Amino acid sequence: MKLNSVTIRDSAKNRFFVEAPYNPMFHSKIRKLGGQCVDPLTQRSWNIGKGQEDEVRRLCNAYFGTDTEDYNATTIRVDAYLAWSVDKIGERNVLYFAGRKILERRTHDKSIILGHGVSIHSGVLPKTGGTINKPSLGLTPDSNVELQISDVPIFSTDINALIVEVLDID
Repeated sequence: MKLNSVTIRDSAKNRFFVEAPYNPMFHSKIRKLGGQCVDPLTQRSWNIGKGQEDEVRRLCNAYFGTDTEDYNATTIRVDAYLAWSVDKIGERNVLYFAGRKILERRTHDKSIILGHGVSIHSGVLPKTGGTINKPSLGLTPDSNVELQISDVPIFSTDINALIVEVLDID
């Protein structure tokens, strides 16, 4: 299964089922459309009224670069600070890119956790960041950390919003 995989299928009468990677902004939009979370633990699965299918597909394409399980993907390289500075979610301890979590620092004194399909191409991530109550990735313009991210949909709006190096396309 691809990392940005989205499943949309019929469920109950006048409803359909959506399964997508966890993304707080996407989920906020789904809730506003009347979506009901069917898996509170992972918050990846939703039931929603059939009349909203076109809008849900538009949101999936906007956040994840796809509205299907089968999509053309690429591996990219991107500057971590640049990606973090334009991240629309705005959490200082988490970085989302192409709809999925790629970096997270859970506490100020712990190392940053890399998301699935993410590696450090060059540079070193800050060892600590933020305060006890407000952990931060601690990235600065001088961090010079280049991340390599695999399985990014080629139509991801994040690829188009940033200057990234596209390495290959499936």
